[in-house]
Amino acid sequence: MTFEKLLRMYRFEEALALYDAYYERMADLGEKRAHLGDALPIAWVPLIFHCTYFDNLKGILNDGKLRPSEEKSYVALTELPVTELTRFRSLRPKPFEIAIGFPRALLESKGLYQPAYLKHATQEVKDKFKDAPSGYVELSDDLGALHEVRIPGPLPIDDAVWVLSAKRNEDTRKLDLPELKPLRDLGVAVSYWHPSHQQGMIREPVFRRVKRNEEGHLVSLESVGKHYLPEMDNYVEREINPPAGKSFNLRFPKELRPDTLADGWEGPFSKYEMAAFCYEELKKKFPGRIGEVQPRIVME
Repeated sequence: MTFEKLLRMYRFEEALALYDAYYERMADLGEKRAHLGDALPIAWVPLIFHCTYFDNLKGILNDGKLRPSEEKSYVALTELPVTELTRFRSLRPKPFEIAIGFPRALLESKGLYQPAYLKHATQEVKDKFKDAPSGYVELSDDLGALHEVRIPGPLPIDDAVWVLSAKRNEDTRKLDLPELKPLRDLGVAVSYWHPSHQQGMIREPVFRRVKRNEEGHLVSLESVGKHYLPEMDNYVEREINPPAGKSFNLRFPKELRPDTLADGWEGPFSKYEMAAFCYEELKKKFPGRIGEVQPRIVME
C-alpha cells in the first residue's frame, strides 16, 4: 500500500473523527454534562469543499487539478459543515452535483485564506483595500454567508480525501458510475451527497478489512460503515409458537461482533480508532515520512 493512499485514508478518517466529536458535543449541549470548556463543539471544520458540476469531473481528473476559473487567480472552496453543503445545490439554476473535500490542515500550508467582503463597508475602508492583491478583497460582492475560503493557483486533486456525488446509478441506486471509478482508484472516499447520509455516516461505527504480506506489512486496507458491509449471515431464524394459530418462522437480527463477521472484516471501530490505526501503520511502514502527515489530532 502506497504512502499516498494510506495518508489519504488517515486524513479522511481523522476528519470523520473530528466531525463525530463535533456532532456528539452538539448533542451534549443543554444536557447536564455540558459545560464551558471541553464540552463545547469545535468551531472549525476539518474538511473544506469545492462544489462543481458532474460534467466537470472528467476534465478535473484528466488534468489532475482544480484550476482557477477564467480571470481568477484562486480556487474557491467553502467551510460550511458537511451536512450543510446542500445550500450550494440551490445556489444556481442548475444545482451543483459534486463536492470535493480537502483537509483544511493541508491547505493551510498552501496559502489558504478567507477573502474580505467589503460591499457594505464605508468608502473610506474600500479605498484602503483597492490595491490589495487579486482575490483577497471583494469590494462589490458579499458571499460571506457561504463561508468562502480560497487557495492560490491550481489545487491538485491528489490532495482530496472525500467526494460527494448527487448523481448515482438510478437503476442500482449505487455510486457505481464509471466517472467516479478514478476517484476510488486513487483511494478517495465517495459518498452520496445528501445531509442525512453524511450525518449518518459520521456517527455510525466502522468496519475494516486488512491484508498483510508475509512480513506483516500492510498491503491493503478497506473500511466501510455498517450500512455498507457485504451481506452476511447476521440473522438467526427461529420457529415461533403463537398463542393461537399455526407456528411460523421469524428472523432475528444479530449484533455485528468479531464472532459474527465474515470474509476478514473486523469491528466495529470508532472513527478515532480508525484514524489511530492508519497513523500507526504510517509510522511503521513509512517512518521517514511521518512528518508529512500534518495531523490535526495529536496522535503521539
